[in-house]
Formats: sequence, C-alpha cells, structure tokens
Amino acid sequence: MLESALKFQKAFERMEDDDRHYVLYFKEDGGPPNSDDWENANVFVLFFKSFYDITLKFSGSMYVTSNLYFHEMCSIHSDLTSLIESGDDLVLSKMAIGMKNKYDKYWGSIDRLNNLLLISVILDPRYKLKYVRFCFEDIFVIDEVGKKSEEVKNLLIRLYEYYKDLDTRIGGCGSSSGASKSVAKFKQRIGKDDCVEMKNEVERYLLEPCEHVDDDDFEILAWWKMNSIKYRVLSHIAKDVFAIPISTVASESAFSTGGRIIDSFRSSLSLKMVEALICSQNWLRNTFVPLQDEPTMEELEFYEAMISEFGSSATTEAMTLD
Repeated sequence: MLESALKFQKAFERMEDDDRHYVLYFKEDGGPPNSDDWENANVFVLFFKSFYDITLKFSGSMYVTSNLYFHEMCSIHSDLTSLIESGDDLVLSKMAIGMKNKYDKYWGSIDRLNNLLLISVILDPRYKLKYVRFCFEDIFVIDEVGKKSEEVKNLLIRLYEYYKDLDTRIGGCGSSSGASKSVAKFKQRIGKDDCVEMKNEVERYLLEPCEHVDDDDFEILAWWKMNSIKYRVLSHIAKDVFAIPISTVASESAFSTGGRIIDSFRSSLSLKMVEALICSQNWLRNTFVPLQDEPTMEELEFYEAMISEFGSSATTEAMTLD
C-alpha cells in the first residue's frame, strides 16, 4: 500500500491545494502528509521490502523451500541487529527492537531451531555443515555452537543409518532362491568391509569440497539426481527432506486475512466451494444493520404525497372511462 501511495505523491500534494475535503479528512491527525512523512514512507518501503521478499520465498510451491529457511533467518537477524545498533533513524530503531523481541521468541535460542530444517541446509552441497557452524558463531554463544553442530550431525547420521537399513530390507525382499540369498549375504559382507576401510556417505559428503555458491543456475534436485549413485542413501534422505514446505499458507495471508488465495497445492477444495466459503465468511463478518419494522415520518409523508398525486389521477381516469 505504501509503495503504491508513493507513486502518487505529487498528486496528493496537489490535492492539498485544490481539494478542501482532502485537508479536512486529515484534520484530526494533524494535517495531510508532509515531506518528512513521505521520506519516512520511503524508508519503511525499503525496510519492509526485504521481509516481503522473504515471505514470498517461504510460500513458494514450485521449488524447494526447506533449504531457504536458515539463510533467511540469518538475514532477518542481521538486518534487525544492524538497525538497532545504528540508531540513525529512531523510528526504525524502535520498530526493529519490537520485531527483534518477536524474533527472539521463536529463534532467539539455539535450542528452538528445527534440526530437520538445518539438515536441509547441510544437504545443500553449496553450504553443508561448515556454513551452519559459521552462521551459528555469528548469532549465538560460542559454547553452544559446538554442541548444536554435533547434535545436527548426529541426527544426520541417525537418519543415514535408518535409511540404510530400510534400503537393505527393501533390496532383499525379492530374493527367494539359494543363489540370490548367497549374493545378498556377499553384498552385506562387502558392505561391512567397506565401512571398515572407508568412511560412510555422511563423512565423505561433508569432507568433499562445496559447490560454487555464486552459481545462480544451480539446481539442487538435479544435483542429487546426478549424484544418487555416489550417495545412494543420502539421496533418499535429501528427496524426503526437500519435500518439506516451509509454509503451507499463501503469501497473501501473511499480510491480509482478506486476501487469502487457495491453489491446488494447498487445498483439495473445488473452486466453487472456495468461492462459497469466502462469500459466506464475508457475509458473517459484515457489520449488523438493524432493520426498521416501521417506516419513518419522512417515508410516511413521501408515501402520502405519492398516493394523493397518483391516486387522484387514477380516480379521474376511471371516472372518464365510465
């Protein structure tokens, strides 16, 4: 709304000179917007633009969003902290303090972070665990960083062991002949020997160099598809973790309860049913208008005048016909 209003700043300034009702509308608020108000509006638009863009990213449904969570959380923390510490604009600093308190309520403690969403960042080959640890050191206390990083890594290892066991059981379901059983036992033996001689997929993945961060055309799902043979178990984990949406709510709902949009990704309702529900909601929330059972004096006088005028003419016409 502010961004749209800024486009018509000159029009509003002319209305102050030409339209008396425009000035009276702002009489109780101290008058129409002045140059300082327009300047503050410009600052607010730039400030809220970053949060609006983050909300659009979180509400996406045609691309992976789970690996975006941690990046945007760190970005919000950095923006709010810099505004509070700068103190250049008192209005923005005061607003940033209130928003930082709300931020700390959900993400202020390192123990409140969702470990599964941190796994999605680690499974992004451009960042891995090094990036998570780096961001932790910038936000939280150093003593908590090592403990949390080890906790997330152990969770990834437990997921790896679970998916590895599941993959082994699924792979051995069709073996019925004696030769097939022998082959299955031989594979298990080779697997055990390989685990002794080299590290598992998790360790190999974390030790390998990261992909280029500046690659704008990087497709994370395509990368895991190409490396599914190299990381057979981890690719299954990545497929399930990246399927987690950050938000199941449309971006419009974050800013306006009246602008909710339900698409095929967020609801199984038909279009007619959605329209009926939205109309019913508007009717139920509409302000109550009391109905008058009896007409007012003005309405009675109007009716009597209409009857006396048209009633007399109708009587005259009837007498003429007779």
